[in-house]
Amino acid sequence: MMKISMPEVTASKLTKISVALLTNADIEGVRQVSLPDQQIKFAGTADEFLAEDSETIHRHVIKRQWFRAGSDLHTMCKQTARIMSVLFIGLLSTGAYAQGLDFRVETGGVTFSKNDVSIPGDTGTRFDMTDLTGRSATPYLRLYGTYQFNPQHAVRLTFAPLSVDGRGTLSKSVQFQDQRFVAGQAIDADYQFNTYRATYRWTFYDQGPWQWGVGAAALVRDAEITLAQGETKATKSNVGVVPLLHGYGQYRLSDRAALILDVEGAWSPMGRAVDAALMLEYHLGDGWYGALGYRTLEGGADNDEVYNFSWLHYGLASLRYRF
Repeated sequence: MMKISMPEVTASKLTKISVALLTNADIEGVRQVSLPDQQIKFAGTADEFLAEDSETIHRHVIKRQWFRAGSDLHTMCKQTARIMSVLFIGLLSTGAYAQGLDFRVETGGVTFSKNDVSIPGDTGTRFDMTDLTGRSATPYLRLYGTYQFNPQHAVRLTFAPLSVDGRGTLSKSVQFQDQRFVAGQAIDADYQFNTYRATYRWTFYDQGPWQWGVGAAALVRDAEITLAQGETKATKSNVGVVPLLHGYGQYRLSDRAALILDVEGAWSPMGRAVDAALMLEYHLGDGWYGALGYRTLEGGADNDEVYNFSWLHYGLASLRYRF
């Protein structure tokens, strides 16, 4: 059974994080502590574990998340490849393939500056999830497939998973999903917000160095929040479809370099969402393009069922191939 051992942290009894479940032989002489989707080996007593600095635990969790991102990449690529292959085969069958098909992988680190939660939205206790999951950078991955029908019309598919977890304490007791979580005691938290999008773009201006386009997108969200404290555990899941507006701008700095602005968003009395990226892209040659940039994702929902508003910041690097 594969296990990955992490370096010891100075002045901490946290010793390693295991990809697989730990066996009885593994935990002989140590204490096994479960966090969402991972196992931490802790060479100490339960009281000593609760006394551990939350930042120390977060550092171990973040290291684990970087390893998990690598294994998740294979699964995510397979799922997206199925979607993209349907599009790809359909385009080949129409003979329109030469018009322009490209795939892009985006990765980097993401951090939360805000993640306020209250569930139910009208009667739950409002708290900041970052007190539990931390504000350290977490690895992320996005996958895109775009088909350019002609110079004016294009369709893009996006797979954008997001998951963070951690362990921390809250300064006040919290009522979450009809369960009470006590202040000052460790709480395990898991926050997931996966989205799947289909975007249509109409390029209405393309002259000189400038290119501008507008369109619309349909977003499917798969969100879940879980809190666990001792024997108390509560989970809130939410799946829904959200319509978005789309905007695109490009300024060509040279034959190879371009500055790109890509925005999708919407607003309503019940919530809002904005996903905006500013990137510097460079044509590497032979159909390959590399880019560096910044992305921000802000928004949430406010209703009787859910209150959740987040603000995320991404440092991104992407690689694109155009056929």
